[in-house]
Amino acid sequence: MKVKLKKPRKPFSDAVYLENCEPFIVNPRGLLIHRVAEVILFEQDGRPSHVSVHYLCGNLCHIEPAMFEDVVYADPPKNKLLCEFCEVRARATKEKTADQLAKRHVHCGRVRAFQTCCQSGPTN
Repeated sequence: MKVKLKKPRKPFSDAVYLENCEPFIVNPRGLLIHRVAEVILFEQDGRPSHVSVHYLCGNLCHIEPAMFEDVVYADPPKNKLLCEFCEVRARATKEKTADQLAKRHVHCGRVRAFQTCCQSGPTN
């Protein structure tokens, strides 16, 4: 089930904006599934150069056009966590929840960085 995407705030002249898309994307370099907010296809010399996918949480990724179809999903993978911030924003803007879109429960979560060195105190 495709969802309607946001309209661009500041459109680029050399870009194509998708009007609708599958609702979920697995960031190829990340750990979480995200909710798609905006998809921009950039062209260079009349050929697609890259796709910029903006998430509801405010983050984004850039991927090659050939990879785009492989990372967007109507039903996200069951072994991944959905970005909690994307889901909070979707609910705040009264969009369908991830559970409603996937027609099943979708687990939400976060990724947190933590320090692994110098646990016993400063070395200086």
